Formats: sequence, C-alpha cells, structure tokens
Amino acid sequence: MKISKFTASLLASALIMGLALAHEPTEAQAARQITMQNKARYPISVALLIPSSRGWRVHGWYKVAPYSYKTVRFDAGVENWFGFYAKAQNIAWYGKGREPTITVVSNAMNHEFRQTPYGSNQRRVKVRIQRGNSVAFNRWYD
Repeated sequence: MKISKFTASLLASALIMGLALAHEPTEAQAARQITMQNKARYPISVALLIPSSRGWRVHGWYKVAPYSYKTVRFDAGVENWFGFYAKAQNIAWYGKGREPTITVVSNAMNHEFRQTPYGSNQRRVKVRIQRGNSVAFNRWYD
C-alpha cells in the first residue's frame, strides 16, 4: 500500500500530538512553585520543607537578594502547605512551639525530612509551616 507524502506527514503529526498529550502532567504530577520575597536590605538564605510523594523533603539553600523575589519550582508536592527557615545577618525567620525541626548544614541540601544531610555545621532548626505558595521576609519577624 502506497501513501502520499501529505498523508504520511499528517499521520506523523497526529502521532507526535498523541505522544505529547500522553505525557502531559496530571494535576498530581504538576510542578509546584513557591515565591519568596525579600523586603530587607540584606541577602537572605532560605531552606524549604516541601511535601513530596514520599513525605516531606528539605531543599536549600536559596539565596534571595535584597528587595527582590526568587521563585523555585519542584516536580512534586502539589499540596498547599510548605515550611521554611530563613536566615540573614542578625535575624532569622523560623517556627515556634510544636512546629517541626529539621537538620540543616552549610552546603546545599536536598534530603528526606527525617534524614541527616551530609555537610559541615549540622544544626537543628524550627521550621515555620505556612499555607499557600509565597512568603515575604520583612525586617521584623512576626
């Protein structure tokens, strides 16, 4: 059976479109993004606690320049909650009371919530849990 170039091209296009639609992420697989706003006059380093398919993951450090925004994207964790610990020169933003504690180190981190990351200056810090997709860091901690 012989097909025309036009028919072959049309079939190839349909196949490509079908593959593209088959790989489109579902809502559960959609990327999550969190926007951090630094309203202070000094740079801030942020560690994030993000829901994942296996529980929670710690990601950090994200540098946010003075008076600017930084948006980070993740492949998992579409839930509307996240946690953060942030630090700057003489100030920190952190959790209180019964909020969870994570282990952080000086270098970059990407580990499960209960795991201890590799790196120098290991320490435990409280994480502030928040609903939504953004956080603003002011000079004053509230």
